[in-house]
Amino acid sequence: MRRGSRPRRNRRPPPPPDSDDVYANALQQGDELLKRGKYKASITQFQRAVKERPRSVPALLALGDAYLEADKPRSAVQPLETAARLDAQSARAQLLLGTAYQSLGRNAAAVKAYQRYLELEPSGEFIKDVRLILANLAHSG
Repeated sequence: MRRGSRPRRNRRPPPPPDSDDVYANALQQGDELLKRGKYKASITQFQRAVKERPRSVPALLALGDAYLEADKPRSAVQPLETAARLDAQSARAQLLLGTAYQSLGRNAAAVKAYQRYLELEPSGEFIKDVRLILANLAHSG
């Protein structure tokens, strides 16, 4: 061995993070960023979660919600529609879809989504708001 040289150690690279860990961490970080108003960063985290679990309704809803908060309703539609297809009983998916459609001027689709929300969540937190929105859409269309 030459002077000053270190013996070689057979170091293995650390194992890749478990998919469940990546998913859970991305969702948690995305939620924290969304609460702080860091929409772009939260979208990136939610996209990571969806990449790990493409059929995860919570991740798809979080991604759609973050897009809506970032004023990107067009980008919100695809993950929200996917979430609604995967979980036909998700009132939250219908509420967020209604919001996205309404923002895009797709009033007929918004009405349908809001009505479905009311069916799924007849005593939900946003029932008064949704009824008012539906009344306004009926008068404007």
